[in-house]
Amino acid sequence: MAPELINDNSNGYNHTVDLWSLGVILYELYVGQPPFYATSLIALAKLIVNEKVKYPTSMTPEFKSFLVGLLNKNPNERMNWPKLLEHPFIKETEEEKIERVQVEENFNIWLNSGIFQISTMIDQEMEKLADYTPKLENQEQQE
Repeated sequence: MAPELINDNSNGYNHTVDLWSLGVILYELYVGQPPFYATSLIALAKLIVNEKVKYPTSMTPEFKSFLVGLLNKNPNERMNWPKLLEHPFIKETEEEKIERVQVEENFNIWLNSGIFQISTMIDQEMEKLADYTPKLENQEQQE
C-alpha cells in the first residue's frame, strides 16, 4: 500500500500508486519479502509511512537506483513513466539491441525454413485426426 493511501491524501491518488506497487513487487521478487512487514495492519502502515527501505548490499546499483525511484514516499518525487522507461535498469543497451535483432533474424530464418513448414503440415494433420471419430463395426452393420 502506497504511503499516500495510508495518509488519506485529500487530493486522492493517481498512477504514482501503481509505480509504488511496481517497486514493492520488484523488491519482493529480488529480496524474497516485501520492503515492509508487520503482523498487524496498523504496524505495517506505520512502517510504510515512517521507515526507510533497506536495500541489500548484493543489489546492483542500477536496480537499487530504479527501486529508490519507485519506492519514494513522496508521490510527487516518485519516478514517473517516461523516466522509468529511460532508466538504465530498463533501457535497452546497444549490445542488447544487437542481440535482440540477431535472435529475431534467426527466428525469421527458422520460420521460413522447411522445418517450420513440415511442422505446420504435421500440426494440420494432427488436427484432422483429432476431429476424426471412427465408427464401431456394429454401428456400420446396423446402418
